[in-house]
Amino acid sequence: MNKQITILPSILAFDKTQTASLIKSFNDHQLNHFHYDIMDGIYVENVAFSKLEYLDHLLTNNCLVNVHLMVNDPTKWIDQLIKYKPYAISFPFELVNSQSCLALLNKIKDSNIKAGIAIHPSFVLDDYKHLLKDVDYVTFMSVVPGKCGQAFLADTYTKLNDLIAFRESSNINFEIELDGGVNFDVIKNTLNQIDYYVSGSFVVKYVNNLDQFKLEINQIIK
Repeated sequence: MNKQITILPSILAFDKTQTASLIKSFNDHQLNHFHYDIMDGIYVENVAFSKLEYLDHLLTNNCLVNVHLMVNDPTKWIDQLIKYKPYAISFPFELVNSQSCLALLNKIKDSNIKAGIAIHPSFVLDDYKHLLKDVDYVTFMSVVPGKCGQAFLADTYTKLNDLIAFRESSNINFEIELDGGVNFDVIKNTLNQIDYYVSGSFVVKYVNNLDQFKLEINQIIK
């Protein structure tokens, strides 16, 4: 029996005129753990949810929320976000030195929120493995951050295998959130290795047939 997986619909991919109704549709189908991207237009070109739109709506409707910061000043945003008590927060590790990174991780964890680092596709394991003993999870980017609808990067599997092998050999316990280009084939190819799959454009295609989407997932993991 394969382990259960968690699909995180990314609200970045939602039609902004239908966000509230889409959240309800996913919630009604027990897909109530969401991925929430914040972009400041500096770390990445686009701006998204910089005013924390719909965050209150998600949290007051009993949704779990993993916040992924794509911002140039993670400290400022983390101070603001911990007041909302999302389920988890990850941020780009490369924007702060190791000591500051550890301080931010501890600040998040001290607020009873899961703390993670986000890994841009340009980085390799040696760039961040020294931080892994202090994280609850890793947001592993399998597309270049900043835009929806991109294809899964081919070299992701190699880099992901390096991370998983390090986790096993080091006996460090952290979760992996795979973010970008996720579809049924990606899930099949990484089964039992990933804890959270972030899906935007792909899962939104099934918004009117979420029972079928869940059936497809269940067929993969059984």
